[in-house]
Amino acid sequence: MKKVFSYRANQVVQWIAIFVVIAVMYTQISLIDNEHEKRNTQSAKRSSSTNSSFTPEELYSKRAGGAVLFHMIWTTRPDKLPDLAILALRSICKFHPKADVNFWILNADSFATDPPRFLCNVRFRRLVLSALFRDTPLSTFLFKKSTPRVMKYHLADSARLALVYKHGGIYVDTDIILLRPLSVFENSVGFQDEDFINNAILIFEEKHAFIYFMMGQVSNYYNPRLANALGPRLITDCVTAWWKLRPNNVARLDHPAIIEKILPITVFAYSPSVFYPIGYMFDMNKINETFLATVTKDAFTFHVWSSMLEKSFGAKNLVINFFQKYISEQKLIA
Repeated sequence: MKKVFSYRANQVVQWIAIFVVIAVMYTQISLIDNEHEKRNTQSAKRSSSTNSSFTPEELYSKRAGGAVLFHMIWTTRPDKLPDLAILALRSICKFHPKADVNFWILNADSFATDPPRFLCNVRFRRLVLSALFRDTPLSTFLFKKSTPRVMKYHLADSARLALVYKHGGIYVDTDIILLRPLSVFENSVGFQDEDFINNAILIFEEKHAFIYFMMGQVSNYYNPRLANALGPRLITDCVTAWWKLRPNNVARLDHPAIIEKILPITVFAYSPSVFYPIGYMFDMNKINETFLATVTKDAFTFHVWSSMLEKSFGAKNLVINFFQKYISEQKLIA
């Protein structure tokens, strides 16, 4: 009887803890939402005055090639810029020739081996977390318990939030290949499958309320032994909480052509076909040129999932060669 009572008591405690976490999340959302209400209203008024009848091609031609700000992060040893990261950078420069790309390197401002030159303004910059996290809910102290194996993931997942919040722009992982310009997106994330949103692409304006809210949840989701503790689960839960508080502030879309028809909106969450045409658990040994040509036909980016690709040398060479050719053959719509 005592064991049963103890078990039930533990269940009650667990449910109370879950309720408290949810209550805190919603309280934080309310405070942040009130602070940014005026800004969002002004943004909605500006957006609603624009012409929403553009085709995707017209949107590209009107906005492609502008001075877009990109961020990438490298948290491992800065010995040499990997081939996949070089390809990712070249894809940015191809579709955004006037882009400013900040390639942030943890505790370094260059690679030991000089990387190739790029056709847009790529700047290799030192990532100093103490300075980056200042005036945000994040702190380097939080990650001191992370094991060496997962430390780089925790730092990268948290640093991208602070970068996008403080500077705005587009964050992409170093294994994200652009297939089209991303200028048509704003305040956007993407589903990696039918259940989870991924944080490999974040497109947000500076000081966005949702990103600040996410930073505030990092400490609640942090697990010093779990590499993906601050990845898809965190961003998926945060988008869900954001939607539950204000359903008209989140929309799931299949194509950016209808962005300006849905207002007011805070966060756009896109179907997997837009940013992540293949899933994380996809069998890389099944990749061939015909398959790649099919899945990239309508997508805007392709997540190579480098950790999975490393397991298949043949698939890695095929993917790199395919996208090198793809990028060289693409032409921006004038």
